[in-house]
Amino acid sequence: MDISKFPTDNLYKFIAIFGLVIFIVSYFYPTILYNKVLYQSAEINADLETLEQKITSQENLIKFLQKLSDKATNKNKDTIIKSLFEEKVKLTTFNNELQETKKKHYILTSKTDEWEHWADLALWSQVIGGLMMILGFYFWYFKLQRYQDIIIKNEAMKIKNETTNI
Repeated sequence: MDISKFPTDNLYKFIAIFGLVIFIVSYFYPTILYNKVLYQSAEINADLETLEQKITSQENLIKFLQKLSDKATNKNKDTIIKSLFEEKVKLTTFNNELQETKKKHYILTSKTDEWEHWADLALWSQVIGGLMMILGFYFWYFKLQRYQDIIIKNEAMKIKNETTNI
């Protein structure tokens, strides 16, 4: 298709094509946005679950090491206390990661609200685009194209008659 020959010969055709574009975009954009939010939600929920499991196991390990250090002799106690400190540092890191993931979850929740807004807007855009498309094609055909087809048919018949008379 040559863009320089794109149909720009009448307003009705433009309205019909523009309505079609609005309809298609408003149909697919919310779906794409929803799938993106859904994918991010699944990722964040998986991260939250993993971090909560890590924190639980880390807390259990710390409790175990504390009990072990209470029963340990002085010789082993230093090693256990060092391990206990390292595990508490890991727990702090996991808690920080959990907080960051919860922030992402909060942001995603606001994106879900944004998606609902876009879905409402898309519905209205589909209605408006559909009406523009239907009315544009209707007026294009019944006010212009039908008569242009008759003119073209008459010209073709005229040329055919002229060539048969030669």
